Formats: sequence, C-alpha cells, structure tokens
Amino acid sequence: MADTRDFLNAANDTATACAHYLMRSAVASTHAIHLYEQVIACVARRQISPDTLQNSLMRVGADRAVAAQTNVATATARFIDALSSLDVTRDTFFADLADVASGSKSARDVRRTSTQQLNTALANTLTCGAHAWFQLLGTLDEERGRFAEACLIDVLRRANPIGFHGDVVELSGPMNTQLTTTVILDNTLTDRTVIHCAVSDVRRADGIGPAFIPALVFAPEDIIVEGANDAQLSVSLWLDSDIYQTQSAYVGSLLLSRDDAPRLDIPLRITPTPSFSPS
Repeated sequence: MADTRDFLNAANDTATACAHYLMRSAVASTHAIHLYEQVIACVARRQISPDTLQNSLMRVGADRAVAAQTNVATATARFIDALSSLDVTRDTFFADLADVASGSKSARDVRRTSTQQLNTALANTLTCGAHAWFQLLGTLDEERGRFAEACLIDVLRRANPIGFHGDVVELSGPMNTQLTTTVILDNTLTDRTVIHCAVSDVRRADGIGPAFIPALVFAPEDIIVEGANDAQLSVSLWLDSDIYQTQSAYVGSLLLSRDDAPRLDIPLRITPTPSFSPS
C-alpha cells in the first residue's frame, strides 16, 4: 500500500491555507459592511442623496483605477510564477532503469523509491499550488475591500449633519494627528462686537454610540470684531484613536454667540481618514 502521509500533510496544509484566506476575506468584508450600514442609515435620514453615492463611486473608481490594476496584475504575476516553479518530475528515472539493467538495483527497490518520490513531489505540488491560489484570492479580496472602504468613506464624508443644510466646517485627517481649519466670520453690524466660541456634543453620523464633547481648541476663544469687518477663527483638534474610529464620521455644531443676538450654530463634521499602506 502506498504511503499516504505526504498527502495527509498536503491536505492539512491546504486546509490551513484556506482558513487563512477565509480570515483575510472576513476582515475585509467586515470593514466594508460596517461602512455600508452607516451609509444606508445616512441615506434613510436623508443625510446622503443617491447622487452623492453615484458621484463618490465614479470619483473613487477613477482615483484608484491605476493602483487597482497594478495590484491585481502584480498578484496575478506572482501566482503564475508560483505555478511555473512547481516541479513534479524526477530526472533520475533513466538512471534508475540503467541500474536495474546492470543489476546494481532491484526493480522492487526502484519501484518503492520512485513511488515515494512521486508521492512526495505531488504532495508538495498540491501544497504549494493551494498556498499560491488562496494567496491570490486573498489579495483580490483585499483589493476589493480597499476600494469599497475608500468609496464608502468618501460618501460618509459628505453626510450632512441632521437638521443642517449648506456649508459645513470640516476637520479631516489621519488618526493621532492635529487637525486645524480656519473659519471666516462676517460681521454685518457696524458696531464693535465680541463673539464667544463653543462646541456642541458630537456623535457618529449614523447615530450609533453616545454623544460627547470634542476637545476642540479655539484661537481666539473670544473674537473681537471691529465694525463691519471679517474675523478669522482657528479650530484645532487632536484626533485621538482612543475616542474616534476610522470608519466613522462625527457631526455636531460650532456655537457662536454674542450679546443680545441669537446664537449661530455652524455644522461641524469630524472625519478620520484611512491610512492605506502602499501596495
């Protein structure tokens, strides 16, 4: 009976490669599904329009087309190279026949050795081929996941805060960095006025999770405007990875007030952006 240990090992190695692929695929899918659920919730609340979805898809598709083509071509070439390197042949066949003819080896010994060598070669081929195949599938799934994440995050960045329309103060950038933007304020009054700056609580644009007060820094905290002039307000935030999630946009309002005048609420959106590693 032929020794099947090599084939049992190959089966175990193939199962392991498949499990690793399924894990990679599940991770990529989980991120995309999480973002997709947020987008659907924003669409249901009319924070995102169907046109926004279509425009983001076209924009991200155009931006990532070249990189995606390169990544897929590289993965495919790597797979072909792996297959071409497989070798199930043995160049000792004719030498063994000569040894049998000369009597230096018995036919039974040659047959047993050849069978073992062939079993080992085929088992190694199956193992290497399975690893190459699941590696290719995993790379393609991750590429699809990168595209989906980029597109959905692009859509979420354009989600309008609930109850607001028009311009939005945007703080957007990578996690654990200092984000800063400048707001230009128009004073329509001729008198000198003092504007006080504050911030409302913010929460995820999809409504999931608790609301909280972001640690915004205003410069200056109180703006003195002389007559009918413009004023500049600097708004900064340290985007703490312990507080914010990369896949989520956060919305709230800047609160600007002055004596004897209604408070002005300016929509605020905080968007942590993904940091994709070069492929």
